[in-house]
Amino acid sequence: MAGREPSESELAAATIVADDLGGMWVSRDGAAASDGMHDFDVELPDGRRVALEVTGAINEQAVRLSEAAYGTEGRERRWPAEGLANDWLVVIPPRPVKVARLMHDMVPILTLFEREGLTQVNTSFNPAYRRSAPGTPPAVIEATLRVFKMGVLETRVLWPRPEAQAQLFVTVRGGFSADIERVNDLVVQRAESKIEKLTRAEAAERHLFVWLDGTQPEAELAVATGPPPTTAPHLSPVVDVVWLATPPLTDPQRLWRVRPPGDWQVLR
Repeated sequence: MAGREPSESELAAATIVADDLGGMWVSRDGAAASDGMHDFDVELPDGRRVALEVTGAINEQAVRLSEAAYGTEGRERRWPAEGLANDWLVVIPPRPVKVARLMHDMVPILTLFEREGLTQVNTSFNPAYRRSAPGTPPAVIEATLRVFKMGVLETRVLWPRPEAQAQLFVTVRGGFSADIERVNDLVVQRAESKIEKLTRAEAAERHLFVWLDGTQPEAELAVATGPPPTTAPHLSPVVDVVWLATPPLTDPQRLWRVRPPGDWQVLR
């Protein structure tokens, strides 16, 4: 993006590509660059130039939920829970939810659970279809069903209240499975906004680098545990090569590359 210097993730991607191709990267899209300039040129020993655009496959919805649950950098979110004897953990899935309202509504329910001696309640499955333990109070059965309907996956005691007032802690956890085809879908989505810049670039080849992070759990799990997709992403012919990597930036756990319509290669 014109008007700013390259980010850490962009610089890391440029270094990875340049090292692999045996070239040197040059930043093109700095603070003084004109609008529509691509991120980097990678100059190769034979005199050819590769234009490189760097992007991230980030699930904005998951980011917003995380900020609502935990706060933003330097502004930690706290969820006080007056009257509880313990600090509790509340586990929610990565889908839209009003976190503040949810935390407010959980306090009286957790108060009931404490009164009945419960320290952990799993609501990842509908409790209406699960037989309760003999002697379970009707109020607990009703409260457990309500927690399920609120979208909570689990609640459990963390530790006895260390201060005058207990707190609730939130974590986001998805019930997801690996989806390798999601990788190609994400590449196509992220390429859409980069095609125009790459088309303008004067270069022998045009490359797209995609960072894949934990906000895309189905794709990330597939990349971490299995082989690449059996097909290449369907992209504009403007894009000659796609690189895909997972953090950390300085030493990616996974590094793949594809030259459509060929097969994905596992580089790391």
